Amino acid sequence: MQKFAVELWHFVLNPQPVYQSEKSSAKNNISVIYSALGLYFVAGFLLYLPVNGINKLVDYFFSVDLFKVRDKNMTHSLVGTNALLIVALIGPMVEEMLFRLWLVLNKTNLFISSTLIFWYVINRINHYSIYSGKINERFFYNIVIALVIAATLFFVSNFFNLKNIFKKNFRWFYWGSSILFGLIHILNFSPINYSIIWFYPFFILPQLFLGFILGFLRIKSGFYWALLLHCLVNLPGAIHLFSKL
Repeated sequence: MQKFAVELWHFVLNPQPVYQSEKSSAKNNISVIYSALGLYFVAGFLLYLPVNGINKLVDYFFSVDLFKVRDKNMTHSLVGTNALLIVALIGPMVEEMLFRLWLVLNKTNLFISSTLIFWYVINRINHYSIYSGKINERFFYNIVIALVIAATLFFVSNFFNLKNIFKKNFRWFYWGSSILFGLIHILNFSPINYSIIWFYPFFILPQLFLGFILGFLRIKSGFYWALLLHCLVNLPGAIHLFSKL
């Protein structure tokens, strides 16, 4: 775990689109997953104590228990026995394709990620939860719109040297992806109470830290290993939610 933590620290300070390390193998990648998982849960435990204290202060002065708000939102947005599948697999898969698939840039990854980004934005505008488990006409309608927009931008992108731009500015893409991944989890505490807006960033510190880990793992080991780590991180919460339904 210490070795992984050092590698992560150096990568976060100076992100590169290609990571030079020992020869990748399933055995090495499994070891990396164990290290990353251990590092995340240790950090999560250390962060829980001060964040829990902040939550108690917010509850005392503003009568808002943000932990309860988050749990209520998660339980409300999930349907029946598919909670485990959505939180532990579908959610991580969507988020990995949204925030990290494109960190290894090629036409396929760019098209998939941009389609999902537009689909997510359209869903938010239409107040449709992608984690509700409900598949209806709106679900497919939003996909079609996202595909059309993504295809249009994909065509326009052929007139630009995206790979060169991406390579020169990779650090900003990596940092931005990790930070946005953390910030998007503020929506777990909806509706947002703007009188306590400055407290929300403390509650998404674990996701912010996870974003940097997953981005590093995406480059170091590949998409599926980052996805596996994300699924494992979500699994305890998924089981907890499943047990409440």
